[in-house]
Amino acid sequence: MFRNCLTLLGVWTLLLLVACGSSIETNEAELRSNTDKSSIETDEADLRSNTDKSSTETNEAEIRSNTDKSSIETDEAELKSNTDKSKDTPPKITRQELVELTDHLDEVHREVVDTIETNGWYESMDEIIPSESQFEKEVRPIVTPFFTDAFVTNTIIENMEAFFCYCDAPGPLQGTMKPDLSAEIEQSDDRVQFHAYRPANEINSGSKVMVTALWEQNQWKINSFENVFSSHEQSFKLSLEQIIEYYKTKDVEISHVDTKEIATEDVVYIFETKKSKELIAVHSRDWFTIEGEKQIEQFYP
Repeated sequence: MFRNCLTLLGVWTLLLLVACGSSIETNEAELRSNTDKSSIETDEADLRSNTDKSSTETNEAEIRSNTDKSSIETDEAELKSNTDKSKDTPPKITRQELVELTDHLDEVHREVVDTIETNGWYESMDEIIPSESQFEKEVRPIVTPFFTDAFVTNTIIENMEAFFCYCDAPGPLQGTMKPDLSAEIEQSDDRVQFHAYRPANEINSGSKVMVTALWEQNQWKINSFENVFSSHEQSFKLSLEQIIEYYKTKDVEISHVDTKEIATEDVVYIFETKKSKELIAVHSRDWFTIEGEKQIEQFYP
């Protein structure tokens, strides 16, 4: 009986050990499964994290790229706009430009006359030899730097006969003028209007003229002259300040040394240039100018 009990006890112990071993294996399997699952979940989380991070970085890079591109395009658009605006809007005309525009007209006229003489077109007193096309071919390049295309065509070329007149009349080019730098300069977009004086000489009286200039080919050019009045009719009434300012704009410094009364409202101002000490006399009525002490004494003893 005792042996049977021992045998039975051994069987139960064996079964218990088998059951425990199976439980341990099951727990180990579950542990491995959970570990693997945890690892997989961790890997998936890491992958999602890395993917999200990569996606975020990619999005940020794209945003920066698009922002930079947009910024560049904006800058380029602004630059183009400013460039176009600069091309379309002429600068404000300066006093120096006013003087340059009107100070060389005698020289331009002289060059046209020299061209006519060089081509032998003055040989006939009764007939103008060149055709209009011949005249234009020679003269247009000379006058284009100072006059608009419309003025060259309508005033100079169409009135070519005026250059063959044996007289002292100013002609289409009017002659050198002195802008009134004390008066208001009217500028609107590509158009400028200002007053200028054509000085009198020993033969002709002077004139006050309204000059209109246009912005053409990236520079100011004369488009028209309109006579306001002649110094024979009315005095310019030039002041000391007007004359000094004009010479100052030409980089010539002068000082007033004397004034000679000629008529009730007209005087002659005597100036001395500070650099050469040369005397200059300017008539207030008509800008008639004499240079040199001897010449001034002869006119105004």
